[in-house]
Amino acid sequence: MIKDERHFQEIMLGVDEEMIREQIPVFRRTLVAFRKVSEKLNIDFPLGGFGFTNTSPRVGIYSGHDLSLRIQKWVSEKYGDKLKFDFDLGAIAVEITGAVYKLRLPMVYGKIGVFLDHKSVGKTSASGGLNLFSMIVDLTPGLAAQLPNAECEKLLSLFLLGMNVFNSMRANESEFLSIAQSDFRTATSHLLHQPPELGLAKWAILQAVEKIIKDYIMRHGGNFNKQKGHNLAYLADIAEQQGLPALDKADLAKIQCDAGIRYREPQIPVSEVLLAQNTALKISLRVLNFT
Repeated sequence: MIKDERHFQEIMLGVDEEMIREQIPVFRRTLVAFRKVSEKLNIDFPLGGFGFTNTSPRVGIYSGHDLSLRIQKWVSEKYGDKLKFDFDLGAIAVEITGAVYKLRLPMVYGKIGVFLDHKSVGKTSASGGLNLFSMIVDLTPGLAAQLPNAECEKLLSLFLLGMNVFNSMRANESEFLSIAQSDFRTATSHLLHQPPELGLAKWAILQAVEKIIKDYIMRHGGNFNKQKGHNLAYLADIAEQQGLPALDKADLAKIQCDAGIRYREPQIPVSEVLLAQNTALKISLRVLNFT
């Protein structure tokens, strides 16, 4: 536990000296500082400012979001523009009252409680927990207050699913999984583009799932016909031969699409793409759990 500002400064100076000795690239030093402080103090806290409007830590508070903000501010004041790093694991798209929003998936060390409170959207929680509403970009407190419980539960389930998928891909590092993370991010960007690029979004979702299945196949000593590399049912059959429990072919069909979809052939509704994304996350986690 950090006692006061002097104690905090001592810890940060020591952490910074370690990073310099270890030749940590400057752009990574905020992230590494979070990890080192967490390990030194044996405490959990979220990474980064999480987009809160109050970007300054509260006086005398050295835990939770306040500690996160202090670390980020300390490193930022020393290294400035040489940092520039996105601390989120990724993002997915969610539909709220007919509009598509970006749901951020933050990187978190340790265990952090997640709650929903429309009154504290964009504000730091005194408990140090994570307000899910603050992870939904551009969601207003007024709209958050109007959401029924069923909608809130759905958002929470999608958030936890997305966090599990991205954390699993990060933990089982490989070239395929690294690209799959990028594919999911790309799909979200296409969905949020104005106007949305729905065909490109669904194609990127397909790409993400096929890479996750291919990663499983390669890890377990299998191989696949590259000419059939976009066929999820084919890849699933190969993966099952390598020990993966059978995947639901109906779910795979919700994601499957032809290359022509990138050129809006055929035109598809946003609901189809969101269904593909959510199904893809479910399938991805199932595969990753057996990786």
